[in-house]
Amino acid sequence: QLPISQVCEIQKYKVLEVCKEDNISDSGQIDEEQAKPFAPPIDFTNSTITSFFKEERIVYGESDVHSAWDLANSAQTPVYSVCDGVVEKVNFTQDSNLPYDQSGNSVGNTITLKCDSDYDETYYVIFAHLYPNSAKVKAGNTVSHWTQVASAGTTGYSTGNHLHYQVSLDGQVVDGMSLIDFTYENSGIEKPPFKPYEPMYN
Repeated sequence: QLPISQVCEIQKYKVLEVCKEDNISDSGQIDEEQAKPFAPPIDFTNSTITSFFKEERIVYGESDVHSAWDLANSAQTPVYSVCDGVVEKVNFTQDSNLPYDQSGNSVGNTITLKCDSDYDETYYVIFAHLYPNSAKVKAGNTVSHWTQVASAGTTGYSTGNHLHYQVSLDGQVVDGMSLIDFTYENSGIEKPPFKPYEPMYN
């Protein structure tokens, strides 16, 4: 959340190449305090990043550029609201937790949140590939940070159990991970940092 110039004043970061005075302005880092309005969408302890935002990839033989983050985990891992807002849409089309090559269903189960409470902007968050019959909210319900809305699965255009976490602003997808406050605490649950590994499930 700190500006890059302040991060570079911290002893353990001073030695980094990006923190050299001439490099800060060329680093692409925004040198101002960043708003981090979101809580994590899932407990990261047993989750693995399997597709990155804007990653070019091939799924079921088709190439695409990914519009979200994919977080692989066990089936029925709880999925939480990242914000204070309203449930915009609950769309569950699949009654069994089967990936696309077995179900033929490309839509799968999704929940859309409208995050506009106490924010300067209105964000829309889509959770996809959700486990069948796991929705704990209905359209029109209000939610707050760390409210469980459903569970992770592998419904729709998916190859294995994971959460598809997508955020848009003004009709354009944005990097949802950049909005998460990783120091967020609730009910004594500590959110550990990400441990990215090689892609497995999309």
